[in-house]
Amino acid sequence: MSWNGLTGPLAGSALLLLTGVRAWGAFAVVVAVPPLRALAHDSPLLPAVGLALVSGLGGLVVLGLCRLTHLVSEAWASRAEAARSAVVSERLRFSMDLHDLLGFSLSSIALKSELIYRLVPNRPDQARKEIDEILGISRQALSDVRLVARGYRDMSLESEASSARSVLDSLGVAVRVDIRCGSLPPAVDAVLATAVREGVTNALRHACVRHITIRVADEREKVRLVVANDGVARGPAEPCRSDGTGLHNLASRFDVVGGSVDAALVDDGWFHLVCEVPLAVSLGSGRPPS
Repeated sequence: MSWNGLTGPLAGSALLLLTGVRAWGAFAVVVAVPPLRALAHDSPLLPAVGLALVSGLGGLVVLGLCRLTHLVSEAWASRAEAARSAVVSERLRFSMDLHDLLGFSLSSIALKSELIYRLVPNRPDQARKEIDEILGISRQALSDVRLVARGYRDMSLESEASSARSVLDSLGVAVRVDIRCGSLPPAVDAVLATAVREGVTNALRHACVRHITIRVADEREKVRLVVANDGVARGPAEPCRSDGTGLHNLASRFDVVGGSVDAALVDDGWFHLVCEVPLAVSLGSGRPPS
């Protein structure tokens, strides 16, 4: 019985089961056996050389097939991991968008509702006007939810600043808006608009605010945004330690576009949210992690 047909799988097994020099050494020994045996027994050398070549190719084929199986398994595992990562990223994006888009709207609705409650007995006309504004904010919030569900939203710095001014004016908060940055790339515009909304939302939620300043300016190929408000009862120069997720979400958004976020109380007793983002940001960079 001839065992010549098993030399190829044997050579491949040597490559699979051993490592480094030992693997290739065993492979060479298995391939060299037929010619050496032919020389030792004075048999024809040409068939032995052909068998050696077949054995070598067979061993490489066995190695390739086994490696291919491992690669396919790894590819499926990577695909599953990528799917899980995509789901986690989408959940994070959805959570961040809901917080950023609805936090300001819901805070405004809550504050205006309290104002209406006080106005109804003595100033019903003013109360009806405030109710109309609540309806407008509610419709905008509903539109924002639909945009989040579709996975896309387009925010504008100018529109967010104008919306914030309108709401704050109706709440009796003095607002100063100073935007000196000209036309911005869409990605920069969207992330700065998110920062304005988050800064105003934090002011309404966590401070007895009476004055808010929103400043935007170009600084050495960067855009610098400052949202400052009074009414925070803390010691001066104390860093922000928010238990919420708003500032963390905002920092994550600015990290994506290569920007930075800093939030702290300063010596004058005002809370400052300072955001910087480079102007050289591609359109796709401004999206949240997905």
